[in-house]
Amino acid sequence: MKRSISVSIAGHRLAVKSDAAETYVRSLAELVDRKIRGMAGVKVPTYELAVLAALSIADDLLRERAERRSLTKKIRERSERALRVLDAAMAVEEKTA
Repeated sequence: MKRSISVSIAGHRLAVKSDAAETYVRSLAELVDRKIRGMAGVKVPTYELAVLAALSIADDLLRERAERRSLTKKIRERSERALRVLDAAMAVEEKTA
């Protein structure tokens, strides 16, 4: 059931309607707020800072996804290699048995 959760981002109070846990919604708001406050020296309107923060978060997400794909590929390759070694060892054992 969706409920309204009050958060503060860049000094603005917002009511977020969500069925997620309140602590999770607050952690999302804190992340966005930190990104915006990290650009404090940039002299642009708040809505532009929000767009820049969104782009930065999207960049982080896409980089993490690429890293996950790379790690998944490495794990798959190593698992396949390990399976081939085990298969070969089992074949040798079957021949000697």
